Amino acid sequence: MRALPAIAFMKKRPIKHLRWYIAILICFASELNYMDRNTLSVLKVTIQKALQFDDNGYALITATFLWTYAVAYVISGWVVDRLGARRGFLVFVSGWSIANILHALATGVGSFQFFRGLLAAMEPANFPAGLKAVSEWFPMRERALAVGIFNAGTALGNTLAVPVAAAVALAYGWQAAFVFTGAIGFVWIAIWYFAYHSPQQHPRLAEDERQLILDGREAEDEAAHEKPSPWQLLQIPATWGCALARLLTDPISYFLFFWTPSYLEKERGFDLKQVGMYAWIPFAAPAGRSVAGVAQTSTQKRRNARDPRR
Repeated sequence: MRALPAIAFMKKRPIKHLRWYIAILICFASELNYMDRNTLSVLKVTIQKALQFDDNGYALITATFLWTYAVAYVISGWVVDRLGARRGFLVFVSGWSIANILHALATGVGSFQFFRGLLAAMEPANFPAGLKAVSEWFPMRERALAVGIFNAGTALGNTLAVPVAAAVALAYGWQAAFVFTGAIGFVWIAIWYFAYHSPQQHPRLAEDERQLILDGREAEDEAAHEKPSPWQLLQIPATWGCALARLLTDPISYFLFFWTPSYLEKERGFDLKQVGMYAWIPFAAPAGRSVAGVAQTSTQKRRNARDPRR
């Protein structure tokens, strides 16, 4: 019984550099986001053989995902602003995990379109929620690195989807792959529920780190009340630059994500086991680039901290 006060004290001990653990946690959310959306592409040929539909049917399924995603992307930030980062992640990670699990019930093109639409309606909120969490937990000078860690999860998710989905499908069937990758999301949700609170309320945040995070926050909060209208945003050249960059690069990325595994099976004679063994390599290149970029930014940050003249 005498040990109970010690245990209670241990539970309340501050966690050093807690904000960086938060960054890693939202990186895992991005990883799950991309793992779930790419499970279908890994298993495309296997599912086509089982349910008897051709590439035109698969194209309809992926088009449903992309069009729904585009529409949901426009409104997801507005929803996350009202829910906040903590509740936003809880709602949307739960939503896309359930949608991914439901793919196991698909019986053809139409049902796959429906479940992919559900998935696409939930997944875009990952990015405004992640950026909101970064803005809550990091001072301005550290946010670029934190966003880099968060965004690195997208490339890692693409890479891991290939061996994970292939291995589970080979062992237990293609339906189990959707159930497994979706269920991982609920593990993340449980961790998020207990681990994430605002810096003002987090019981495990040291006071010096809390002060570091909150310094200058009042000025940011005042600026946040002066939100530009959509029309004002459209008059900023940077808005069009960002939109044009996504317009030109996203079609290439999604083409590679959705069609590379089946190309290796249909044109290069790979079976699903070989896809799981080798098809992750094209996705590992951008993953390595993302991690290297984060490491370089971190190194530069440490150098700047040692030499303020930089």
